[in-house]
Amino acid sequence: MERQDKLLNIIPQNCIDSFVKKFTMFPSAIKLEGPFNKKVFKYFEKFHLIWFYSELMNNGEIIKTSSFYEYDSSGIMVYIYGDDSIFILTTPDRNNASEFLINNLKRLK
Repeated sequence: MERQDKLLNIIPQNCIDSFVKKFTMFPSAIKLEGPFNKKVFKYFEKFHLIWFYSELMNNGEIIKTSSFYEYDSSGIMVYIYGDDSIFILTTPDRNNASEFLINNLKRLK
C-alpha cells in the first residue's frame, strides 16, 4: 500500500479528480518506466489532451514536462511524467484495453 501511495503522489490531484469525475471511481494504475523515445510521446498527441505542465528553460525553449490524456473515453486516461514514467489510469473493466495500449507502446519503444 505504501508503494501505491508513493506512485499516486506523483500524479497531480487534479488528474485523479478528473478521472474520478468522469468514471465515478478511483483509478487503478499501471506504471511504465522508460526512458521512452519521441515516438511514444508523439503517439499520444492524437488523443485528447486534458492537462499539461510546461517549463521555460534558460535557453528560451518551452518543454512539456507532464501531460494528461484521455486515451479511451470508456475508462482509460494516461499521465506522462517527464521522459521516464507513464501511468495508465484505468477502470478495472478496461484492463484488457490497458494491456493493448502497453503492447502498442512496446512496439514504439
